[in-house]
Amino acid sequence: MDLSRITINLRPRTPWEGADLGFALARSEFLRLWLLWLASALPLYLVVAMLFFSEPMLVALLTWWFKPLYEPPLLFWLSRRIFGERLGFSEMRQHWWRVVRPQLFANLTWRRFGTARSFNMPVALLEGLKGSERRERISVLGRGQHVTGWLTFFGINFEILLELSFLVFLVMLIPSELNWLEMDSLVTSGGGIELWLQHIGNLLAMSLIAPFYVAGGFAIYLTRRSELEGWDIEIGFKRLAERVEGKHPSSSLVAGLLLMTVGFVLPGEPPIAAGLPDRDAVQQSIQEVLKDDVFGKREMRDSWEYVGDTDESAEDVPWLLQWLIDLFEGYTRGMATVGEFLLWLGAGLIIAFLLYRVSRMRDWPNLNKLPGLRRRQPLPVTLSGLDIRAESLPEDLVRQAEILLLAGEARAALSLLYRGALSVLVFRFRLQINIGATEGECLLQVESSQDFSSAAFFRRLTAAWQGMAYGHRLPSTGELEALCQDWDRVFGE
Repeated sequence: MDLSRITINLRPRTPWEGADLGFALARSEFLRLWLLWLASALPLYLVVAMLFFSEPMLVALLTWWFKPLYEPPLLFWLSRRIFGERLGFSEMRQHWWRVVRPQLFANLTWRRFGTARSFNMPVALLEGLKGSERRERISVLGRGQHVTGWLTFFGINFEILLELSFLVFLVMLIPSELNWLEMDSLVTSGGGIELWLQHIGNLLAMSLIAPFYVAGGFAIYLTRRSELEGWDIEIGFKRLAERVEGKHPSSSLVAGLLLMTVGFVLPGEPPIAAGLPDRDAVQQSIQEVLKDDVFGKREMRDSWEYVGDTDESAEDVPWLLQWLIDLFEGYTRGMATVGEFLLWLGAGLIIAFLLYRVSRMRDWPNLNKLPGLRRRQPLPVTLSGLDIRAESLPEDLVRQAEILLLAGEARAALSLLYRGALSVLVFRFRLQINIGATEGECLLQVESSQDFSSAAFFRRLTAAWQGMAYGHRLPSTGELEALCQDWDRVFGE
């Protein structure tokens, strides 16, 4: 992923601003995204309509349920578009099944009702994660991203509004003389042409909202990754380096000499002695300001206060008013009963969820704190995008790093040392490092661990790696040789 080619402005944004960025992206590419969505949805809709022509409700339900088939192509096209690549329909047709296939069964079953579908979709489609790695990655990215749920909520409501607007528009187009279609029959009809018109309006509404829904979730995902991985900082450093390299080397020297010459030639002003103000004059000024009406305004406010029931008898109350009062009291009691039921139901669901979570804790209550009985967590195979499996590393890692260093490949040597350190920490020292952890989070985990005493070396290695990966600053040959020797001392057998 070449961030220098990105076409959107990456800067720190709130999740709401990220969604707004996605809406702007959807507006700029709406026609292509809309046609791409219809190209996936219309064939399925026609097939289902022919198979279940006598069951229009089933046709509408299946069309709505298979949304995860129509949305991944939009995300794939947007992921290429923001890097300046515009794919055609023929290319998208070639990639369609490869884009839709990953984790399709899960997307159509237990994940179908997920409120953060548009935000989680890039993790599986663009990062290719699944299983525990996907869950860990989503838990890291999804912290504080409540906007994704609101995006789904507003998307459903706007689909309903657009469908109703479509139906009203149809009724308004039909002349009153014909009178073959009315709004009541169009909304409440259980079959016939009216129900098919409802489904067509629903399909049209879904097609209009889908580009904004997918682009909004994708932009929130990009905003979150930019926040965690410092994309905006990396792009800023790259652009700064390009500007520095593009300038003439003598221009800075000439500007500095000119500034020094002007500073010596211009006469200086004599220093002005600072003095304390007169205390009496300050007090007088304050009193004059306080005499203004703004500081002396008085205001009286009246309010109603309940003083209890009056002595008037109920016979003096008109019968209509008494009936309304009784009706309101009955309605209030009914709402209170419903509210009490909902509260007890919510409490029961919370207790059931807590019992379920407790039952899944095999080491409950405190067995994980005892030595030798810690709960085994899945070990990551990649950290920060690096493969840390033991089989991907050479047997004599330090010797291979020295060979690369002698060959002038300092970047490859440093990468090998950092990967090897992560592999040893995870598989030999059994440090519990999250799958989606960044370099900084890995360093914090190592420093806080009591099982690893050489955190100082790992801090040096991490600093060298970050300087090379993000700042493009390679350590000197002497520093790399020292890192090789210390690596063998710390991590060697």
